[in-house]
Amino acid sequence: MLDRPSGRYRQLNGGRNLGEYLSRDRPREDEELLTEPVLGDLMERLLGFPPDSYFPQLGRSGLKPDFTPHDLVAHRYVLDAKSSTQDLGAHEAQIRRYIDQRQLDYGVLFNLREVRVYRRGEAGHESSLSLSLLALWHVARGEALADEETIGPLSAFVARFAHRELGTAEKIDRIRAARSWTEREERGETVEIDLDFLVDRLRDASIEMQADAADQRQTLERALRLQPGLERALLRELELLALDLAPGLNLEELPSTVEEYLEAGDLAGCVWRQYLLRVSQLARSSTPRKRRRRQAEAAAQMAVRAPVPESGGRLKLAEWQLCAAATA
Repeated sequence: MLDRPSGRYRQLNGGRNLGEYLSRDRPREDEELLTEPVLGDLMERLLGFPPDSYFPQLGRSGLKPDFTPHDLVAHRYVLDAKSSTQDLGAHEAQIRRYIDQRQLDYGVLFNLREVRVYRRGEAGHESSLSLSLLALWHVARGEALADEETIGPLSAFVARFAHRELGTAEKIDRIRAARSWTEREERGETVEIDLDFLVDRLRDASIEMQADAADQRQTLERALRLQPGLERALLRELELLALDLAPGLNLEELPSTVEEYLEAGDLAGCVWRQYLLRVSQLARSSTPRKRRRRQAEAAAQMAVRAPVPESGGRLKLAEWQLCAAATA
């Protein structure tokens, strides 16, 4: 696995494999070119993370960890890659800041030569979970004996940090056991929010709920048949949303029926998707698709009677153009 980027090794310093690469001079920092991609590969191939189950925030700003699991209830840690030329010990304060900000249990540092695991509230790295990657590489090539000192931490590391799916009841129990923000503030702790991560997760949840609501077309059509006057009310709300997206729009250019909105593209299609996206957030979703059917049906029903939320100001035409481009 560690020899997979052999082409990059050759490109950077002529090494044909991990051992040769690390034994030669490395004239430039390789965090973005090498160690970050390798750590992402290890998350997927060694720890079993699906590609869409973690949030990469790559770069050298030092403000955010490189990899954050989406489900921080099941995976109480973050991972951060450093250049292979750097001593991981010099970055202990940084990884501990990430741990404390997010109230996690562990932080993992990686630099291609070793993996160091830091436990919250303790000094130094935890040797029983930390790995010498170069030693493991020699064992894998048959150039060294597999002893407990080398192999034991690898087994423990995988057991502790492998991707796992928690059931709803398990997640609820863990969340109940967590300390509240108020309690943390009273204890003098600094409470911070990773806004990029939060926005990304909220966007994913909204899009998934939007898709669930859109799937309930029969529920929508039945509601329109059984409740006279609802279609006109819904069409009026869609017109208001269209004016938010495109101020000055000629309303006669919009569809005259809900069914036409369902089939429309361009602005009308964007209006319908935006409407579903807004009302879908009224339905809570935390279980697999089949078990969310009732919530999705409720969202579809609310779509025909919920008012368009106040936007706090009219959206610019550029936002509608961006929406149209993204959904074309």
